[in-house]
Amino acid sequence: MFLARRSCAMNLGFLPKLPRPFLTLSLLCTGVGFLPQGLAQEPNRPQWIWGAWAEETNRPAGERCYFRLPFEVQGEVAEANLHLSADNHFIVWLNGVRLGGGDNWAKAQSFDGRSAVRQGDNWLAVEAWNEDAAAGPAGMVAIGNLVFQDGRRLFWNSGAQWTTATEGRSGWRLGQDDGTWKPAKVWGPLGMQPWGNIARSQPQRVETLPGFVAEKVASGLGSLIALGLDGEGRPLVSVESGGLLRLFDRDGNGLFEDAESLGEQLRYVQGLCWHEGRLYAVGQGPAGAALYRREDSGEWAAVVRFEGGGEHGPHAVIPGPDGRLYVALGNHVTLSDKPAPSSPFHIHYEGHLLPRMLDPRGHARHVQTPGGMILAVEPEDGQFQLWAAGLRNAYDLAFNHWGDLFCFDADMEWDIGLPWYRPVRLYHVIPGADFGWRTGSSKWPEVWPDTLPAVLDVGRGSPTGLLHYQGTQFPARFRGALLGCDWAQGMIFAFHLKPYGVSYYGKNEVLVRGQPLNVTDLVEEADGSLLFTTGGRGTQGALYRLRYQSESAETTKEWPVGPKPWPLFLRGDMVSDPRQVLRGLQSPDRFVRYASARWLEQKEASSWEEEALSQPIFHSRAEALTVLARQDLQVTDPAGWVRHVEAVSTLLEEDLQGEARVVALRALQLLLLDDDREGRLQSEPLGERLLEMFPCGERYADRLLAELLTFLRPEGAMEALLLELEYNPFREEQIHLASCLRHFKDGWTSDHKLMILTWLSEAALWPGGFSFHGYLRNIQDAFEDLLDPKEKAALAANLEKGAKARARRAARPGGEAPDFERTLSFLQQALREPRRSLEEGRRVYDALCSACHQVGDFGRGIGPELTTVAGRFALPDLLEAVLRPSRAISDQYQSWDLWTHRGQVYTGMPLFEDEESITLLLGDQREVQVALDQIKERQISRVSLMPEGLLDDSTKEEIADLFAYLLAQPESRPISHPERSIWQPLFDGKSLQGWRGDPELWKVENGTLIGASAGLPASSFLISQREYGDFLLEFDVKLLSGNSGLQFRAQRLDDYVLHGYQADVGQNYWGSLYEEGGRGMLFHAPDVLWRPALAVDGWNHYLIEAVGDRLRIEFNGVTTTDLRDAKAARGFLGFQLHARDTNQLFLRNIRIQEFVGETEEIPDY
Repeated sequence: MFLARRSCAMNLGFLPKLPRPFLTLSLLCTGVGFLPQGLAQEPNRPQWIWGAWAEETNRPAGERCYFRLPFEVQGEVAEANLHLSADNHFIVWLNGVRLGGGDNWAKAQSFDGRSAVRQGDNWLAVEAWNEDAAAGPAGMVAIGNLVFQDGRRLFWNSGAQWTTATEGRSGWRLGQDDGTWKPAKVWGPLGMQPWGNIARSQPQRVETLPGFVAEKVASGLGSLIALGLDGEGRPLVSVESGGLLRLFDRDGNGLFEDAESLGEQLRYVQGLCWHEGRLYAVGQGPAGAALYRREDSGEWAAVVRFEGGGEHGPHAVIPGPDGRLYVALGNHVTLSDKPAPSSPFHIHYEGHLLPRMLDPRGHARHVQTPGGMILAVEPEDGQFQLWAAGLRNAYDLAFNHWGDLFCFDADMEWDIGLPWYRPVRLYHVIPGADFGWRTGSSKWPEVWPDTLPAVLDVGRGSPTGLLHYQGTQFPARFRGALLGCDWAQGMIFAFHLKPYGVSYYGKNEVLVRGQPLNVTDLVEEADGSLLFTTGGRGTQGALYRLRYQSESAETTKEWPVGPKPWPLFLRGDMVSDPRQVLRGLQSPDRFVRYASARWLEQKEASSWEEEALSQPIFHSRAEALTVLARQDLQVTDPAGWVRHVEAVSTLLEEDLQGEARVVALRALQLLLLDDDREGRLQSEPLGERLLEMFPCGERYADRLLAELLTFLRPEGAMEALLLELEYNPFREEQIHLASCLRHFKDGWTSDHKLMILTWLSEAALWPGGFSFHGYLRNIQDAFEDLLDPKEKAALAANLEKGAKARARRAARPGGEAPDFERTLSFLQQALREPRRSLEEGRRVYDALCSACHQVGDFGRGIGPELTTVAGRFALPDLLEAVLRPSRAISDQYQSWDLWTHRGQVYTGMPLFEDEESITLLLGDQREVQVALDQIKERQISRVSLMPEGLLDDSTKEEIADLFAYLLAQPESRPISHPERSIWQPLFDGKSLQGWRGDPELWKVENGTLIGASAGLPASSFLISQREYGDFLLEFDVKLLSGNSGLQFRAQRLDDYVLHGYQADVGQNYWGSLYEEGGRGMLFHAPDVLWRPALAVDGWNHYLIEAVGDRLRIEFNGVTTTDLRDAKAARGFLGFQLHARDTNQLFLRNIRIQEFVGETEEIPDY
């Protein structure tokens, strides 16, 4: 038998290169014998197949084919392997669970379907499509098997037993049949032409985007941490614990087989560049840590010296377009010499009003401002300017072709889950930029006016090399891209940036990845190829070359369009009249405002203050006050300080909104940093005004207000912060409030103390980074200092009791829920009463259950389906499942506990897993994606994702109505949600019919609705002629300047005035949810969601869902807001032109789909 199999294997040249266990199964030869459900007990030879209608392999461009294969599972499954390829693209599902997809027909993709297989009937479904660009061969081939624990095997290789259709109609992935499914057309066996032998290779160290090839060109050199090119284009590499090497390709074969040592005088070199015929390096040498220049004698001369080293020490050096060298310094570096007085970065301060908490694990505890820095150095004499600072640990720098400087800064992963956590970021570095890194809890939010936001938030990682790609070898979209290395994730990113005012925004894609691929640095060769190094922390290093070899390369020699030109005063040719610069403070562009402020603060305030503070635009006045406050930190001028505090106080009496409010509050905070304020500050009226403003509903404004109230201590401040702590739903905001409350030493009642310590016991169970719980312990220690011994003992016992109870519930499945027997007895009696309201039960179900369970078509199918629950559960069983969800957990709904290498713990239900990551649904309905290579351990959780205590806040009557609803026959239940109307247009493309607005501000041109305004005293709205309740609404919007949004469920106060919910459009609020005239910002969508999807100065698409109390905003296909709020159920729609701004708004394709109940009438207004 063994010899027969060997012989068979030798003759089956068509077999792909598969892992050994599957290769063995694939050689089990020829028996067919299909089961009725579609799987063979012996492996049939995989066939290339397509739709039943197809007559030949060449198919039209873009043609789609839907495949599916039913099979039955009886018994415990040990393995479920699938290898699949399609010409050209495919997506595969198992029982409706997406396993993944592929875009390269020559390489089969592999999937593990064990988590999606279920007992009984199963469905494997594939959607495949031909290339959109042109007609060509189309086909799909699948190779797979199920292995049972008892050794049985079933095979799901592609063949005529698969069925096909031209459309994937509703339910097609789960076996619903509309009569159109026909047996697949078989082209021929795997190995046939035109496809030949496809391969599934073993996992490679380096994977690239299609068309790219990465090859190792030098190895055995040790751990490589920096890379450069000499004047002849030969690689220069830094060996981590050694010196510098120059590499040679003697025979011209592209491989570097020879190396020359440049000596070991320099070690730990982390920056290399060749500039004007000389080699410069940053590392440890004869003069200590320094920027060195290699002289003709081979000796190294120190150009600029530093103090500090290591992973947070001095890093890259690159040549600038002005002939100077730019050096990146980590946050553990201090300067041995003073920078030039002309340095753009010249005012720096810690900037925190309240005492900060230092990292409890000891990181950077003694690091002071300015933190990580960028220097601009004269290469000959070593004179230097401090160009920018406030960074954590940027390893490399890059200039683009417009002369703009960028850096790729590191996060502090220990801070994950805390209000001050900052992800890995790509920054546009302008002169004088302070990016706000400070040690411990005092990092600055990017919305503050004295710092700048990132071009792009990248998430977790360890950024290393950065490069501006200028070559023409790569496809056109890469020319002008920034390429950045992530050492921890093993990736090289391509950052595609587009102009955004005078700066940029962008998105990223993974160009290269590996497992592992500890990439450290990269350079571009003369032909446009990319060289990159691996190494670091003593790991094995190598040199790789990345090149593009596709025949269909669409390269270009044209540069992409750059950003808008900077105003004259922001370039080198500064103007002398500050009044011209004041206009920059009015700009909607954050970078223009920031640069204008840095210019003004170098001038005497007397030359511009009066005019700046008389500006009618609140935001401009607030920006000017921030500049004056920064100047006040540098000089002693008591009269000026009082004048500026009064000006801020006057400004805060106005109805400030959005950024203007944040800027004014930050200006006040900076003024209060003055150590000599005692006796000059009238704190009582100022504190009372701030207390009136708190909370305003906008995250960062409320953080500033909380800090200011803590500092000024007006009467009622502590109670206001405690109330917000109780009701704010966001963990980061709760932590910030608690960190403020720890500074109140008086006025604590026993109830207050019990509340805050109970909160701390709850927070102790939250996941977070390595320092997360240490910071919480610091907060707890501050509160414990408030207690006398008797209170401390009593409250500690209460805290311990609650913590132990929660720990027991989490650790022991089926923990006894309270009052089960009494609740059951009540329900048995209550359900006999005829007065039970199924409508009220539906409302309770919608609020408590619909996020995870389905009744009919309503809800989410995450947990068990409840439409026919009465047929599966008697009342005692159903009640037990609700009160004791962890007692019995179905295999289908089991959660996993994941522990990562970074110490994070996640518990959730797996939604999707592929070869790279797993996506979990957490108990708070958030989805989190975890890379598989980051998982240290995983196991099935003994705790249900369904929370205990679900009914704790419900009345007995509500509980009875809920169970009556669940146990009712499906046909007797009220409709779980209203019927949906068809889509109705709200804009006819010709007129303003159906809308009311100021005719001076709104018009229609070429099928587009246009709104334009400048300096309006109050916001003006284009308002629908009638109200709407539950709906889906979508529209396309282009905003060239200003701020806007869609008002919905809003109340009309005047002809063109609305108050209510607003889906935000513009500035830093794309996709956020705001309440105009009410609570302010309800949810500020994180930049990481909307910024990569944003089309600046282009069309963006919104989808608004308002059904019941669920409010969801989808921005360019990305859900940016999804929350529940029941304040308004019905109201007008309206598009906004924001007050005081210069607005240019364009709208099209506005349409709505209403949800109308059986008895609901839509009034016409």
